[in-house]
Amino acid sequence: MPAKKEQETWVDALRVFMRDEFGKNWTIVEDKGRARMGVRFSDGTRKYKYLPYEWKRKNANEIRHFIEAIYFSHIKKKVPFEEAFQRAKNHAPKPKEGPRRGVSKDQILEAWEKWGEFKLKIDGTIEQSTWDRGFIKTKRVLNKCTDFEDAHSLLTNVSKFHDPGIRTRVENVERVASFLRWACSDLGKNLLDKDIYSPPPKNNLGDYKGKKSRKYQEETQQRNPIDDDLIFKLLETLEPSHPNMKGKKRESARGWGYCLRLMTVYGLRPIETRNLELRKQNGKTKVWCTYCKRSVGLGVPRELFPIHEELEEEWNLIERIGNGETLPKAKEGVGEGLKNYFKNNDYWLEIKKKHDLVFYSFRHRWATLSHSDYFMSVEESSSFMGHKPETHLKNYSHILKGQQLDDVSERAKKRRRREKESE
Repeated sequence: MPAKKEQETWVDALRVFMRDEFGKNWTIVEDKGRARMGVRFSDGTRKYKYLPYEWKRKNANEIRHFIEAIYFSHIKKKVPFEEAFQRAKNHAPKPKEGPRRGVSKDQILEAWEKWGEFKLKIDGTIEQSTWDRGFIKTKRVLNKCTDFEDAHSLLTNVSKFHDPGIRTRVENVERVASFLRWACSDLGKNLLDKDIYSPPPKNNLGDYKGKKSRKYQEETQQRNPIDDDLIFKLLETLEPSHPNMKGKKRESARGWGYCLRLMTVYGLRPIETRNLELRKQNGKTKVWCTYCKRSVGLGVPRELFPIHEELEEEWNLIERIGNGETLPKAKEGVGEGLKNYFKNNDYWLEIKKKHDLVFYSFRHRWATLSHSDYFMSVEESSSFMGHKPETHLKNYSHILKGQQLDDVSERAKKRRRREKESE
């Protein structure tokens, strides 16, 4: 694990020094987060003392000097051990606070901005819109970090602001690790000390990203589609005339209603509702999703298919997309924004519990109807949904059973009959 590897480097060095300088009778261990020294005397008795330092890498030199002072007074000057310890304690420097070697949070943030300039203007790996949409959120998390002295503690700090395994936490960890990797390189002009701030390899960030809890996985993997009548009733609760519409709720209602309508008609992931544009094709206006997640290779720009066209027209979605209508601001992303807004919506809480719904249920509705009402193949449906056919089969194979399979079978028989008649 990264935590263990980061620790062993300095701990092993400290213990080797003590063994070489003081002998095997002098030891140092971690106990309750503090450094604890042990000494075995010639008569077989032992003494254990807590040092005034936390068991952290930033305090390694202070721990060593403290023990050196005791050893010199007690062994060389023949000062009684307890007196030698007290003398060392009285003259010991105060424990270090904050980042090691003068690297403050402000310096970390300044280096982060230089990394942004590099990625945008020199490297060109990301667009300004991507930086503004995602990387700014990671900077906000960095700004909240208060206790770090190396890569391990900084990444640990970054990870604690979100539940294990969720996309926001994974993205933040990956971005900060990438930033540290650059800041410790020649490309980053070695803005940070590589011995302290070099992060683990890309494939060894799992402990910081965490794993989704079983409960979270069960909730997010539910494949129950939401019925149209439930959608319409839910949207009614967002109307200005509804009794629950007061204050800020009313201000955000239109935006979140727009989000639900987009997911309903186009089968979008929540995050994709911010990434839509119109394109002209063969004289017709088409809606495209431009969301691409390069870090995991998710998605390419794709044309969307409206289910159903009458809803697309009734809700004026093409016009609203063309006018650049925006969604309400959500610090933790669209998915979390939906959860936070609707957590006090009585009707949503009711149908969520009764029908085992999640906000992906709007997307599951689209997948179901693409087969049952529009007779799409797996390849066609997965293309419009922005995932691979194998992913589609894994998630939605259950909706291709029963009546759907019967329909597929019947269509195949009809095609065969037509072919034979034409022979």
